[in-house]
Amino acid sequence: MVWIVLGTIGIVLAMVGLGVLIDRKWALLPRADELRRIEPPRPPAPPPPPPGETPATAVRADARARRRLLAQQRCCGVAMAEVGDEPLIFDRRRIAVVRLRCATCRATRSLYIEPI
Repeated sequence: MVWIVLGTIGIVLAMVGLGVLIDRKWALLPRADELRRIEPPRPPAPPPPPPGETPATAVRADARARRRLLAQQRCCGVAMAEVGDEPLIFDRRRIAVVRLRCATCRATRSLYIEPI
């Protein structure tokens, strides 16, 4: 029993040694300095937020375009209702934050509109 274990260990050590010798002669694996020079791939940039989702992407609209834009906002398959709006100044621009609510699931969201 002991000879089986020792024989297995001997075979494993011989194969590791043979692999090291072969790698030194023909360089099968990349070296550490080669791996350091390889730059890891950069993750893709996140997509920009949709228009009107943030103050920086506020939608420019007059009163008529604002009504049409608010009518297009949907949740649960129904148009969202305007709950209210409040003015704010972002980057020296006047922006209205319009609060919308879904009548079905009561979810809320904001839409940023820059009046023309």
